[in-house]
Amino acid sequence: MSLSEAPPPHHEVPYPGGAYPETHPSHLYTLGRLLGLDTAHPRQCRYLELGCGNGSNLWSMAELWPEAEFAGMDLSARQIAHGREVAEAAELTNLSLVHADILDYEPEGDFDYIVAHGVYAWVPGAVQERILALVAKCLRPNGIAYVSYNALPGCVFRKINRDLAHFHAAAIHNPWDRMKQARAIVEFVSESVPESSAMYRGVMAGETERLRSVTDDYLLHDDFAEFNTPLYFHEVVNQAAKHGLSYLGDAAFEDTQYVNVSETVKERLRPAGRLRYEQYLDFITGRAFRKTLLVHAHHDPSGGVVKSVVESTSLRTRLKPASEAPDLRSTSPEKFNAPTGLVLSMTAPVAKAALVLLAARGAGPTPFSVLVDLARAAAGSLAPRSEDAAELADLLMDLYGGGAIELVGPHPAVATRVGARPRAPRVARHLTRLGPGTVNLLHENIRIDEMFNRAVLSLVDGENDLHTIAEILRPAVVAGALRFPADQTTLEAAVQNALAMLCGNGLLHAEEG
Repeated sequence: MSLSEAPPPHHEVPYPGGAYPETHPSHLYTLGRLLGLDTAHPRQCRYLELGCGNGSNLWSMAELWPEAEFAGMDLSARQIAHGREVAEAAELTNLSLVHADILDYEPEGDFDYIVAHGVYAWVPGAVQERILALVAKCLRPNGIAYVSYNALPGCVFRKINRDLAHFHAAAIHNPWDRMKQARAIVEFVSESVPESSAMYRGVMAGETERLRSVTDDYLLHDDFAEFNTPLYFHEVVNQAAKHGLSYLGDAAFEDTQYVNVSETVKERLRPAGRLRYEQYLDFITGRAFRKTLLVHAHHDPSGGVVKSVVESTSLRTRLKPASEAPDLRSTSPEKFNAPTGLVLSMTAPVAKAALVLLAARGAGPTPFSVLVDLARAAAGSLAPRSEDAAELADLLMDLYGGGAIELVGPHPAVATRVGARPRAPRVARHLTRLGPGTVNLLHENIRIDEMFNRAVLSLVDGENDLHTIAEILRPAVVAGALRFPADQTTLEAAVQNALAMLCGNGLLHAEEG
């Protein structure tokens, strides 16, 4: 695909970028070690993103790891120019963004981590081959490549609406008008399927509902892109093997555990071998997206999970205790609720205490060693520490496999309370001046719709205290140009509330010392 042949929407409508947490070097480092690979520490890694858009996935990485080197390339000159503007404003001297055609692109040096997110299934076969060739050439011996793609069989039904949209709106050149007509015809057809075609009616209704939940710019670059070829897992693995690359695992660890599939089914499939096992389970679960991790073929990923790695990580959870005063000192069951609706019941005192402590910490991760000691104290455990630590590690690994616990690799210390002079990352502060979307210290997308809260974030630079922030904002508030939330009685209270919100969303650095 040459620059002149690039589909117009890529240039007319920027891809709706942002941060992708599972591509972060800290996550890939931890996951690689968990799967038996001696991966490079993010502090001094070299990281490349192919098809980076405006580089929005790289900005916060580059700020938080200033000794590392980050590079990105994309076909869109407009997006690269925007990315460079942000990088300059945020003083990201360790980030290089290049406008290039991937067929001609020659990266400088080799890399510990190479990422191609949302690219592989949306380009012609020649570009797919080039991506894998670049990975094979430029990935360091213990490096990890991340390649995401729409997957089969789950995406098979999406092709119906894609073909319908292209058939109906092919002659419309304006991308926004094209999306308007595409949505209209999809809605019309979905509503017109006769009730006698119950199965097809259900498929169309489900896919149409999904399309309602995404934006036009996303649809232009994803479902209705010029190229969109979902792939079976085994096809990608076989393509990679031709370039001397092998499958390590999935960037979402819980996606490889298939917790919704019965153990009986999994046991029946395991003799087929690791790769066929996963492909069969994709058929069973109807998987529609994969985040495949590739390594050089000399690595043997069959050694299983190195559970002891959990002891060198930090942890977070979105589980919440059902009780306001859970009993941590007996074996009476306590329930924990997940945002997904999942309910877990725990009886072991140290386990219950650990989950309560993690829930109370919110966005701030807790080192495993600290968690063990705090949980033992809260539960009043008299068992040997090594015994409690081993049991807790096993439990947390099980919860991690089920998506209830997050293992957090190396990261900057995240504040759990608002300090005297709070500080947010430069990138987060800059982005909040451009719109509601920003990125926190754990590489998560955060949306701040309230203009007042965004104004506060822009001033949280480690120099200003609460009083100073309030005084800087006061003239705009008095003039009516800026309003604080109606439920706050004073400007100072509104600033304090905004800071608490920023802290709860992982946007504030922990104070040193």
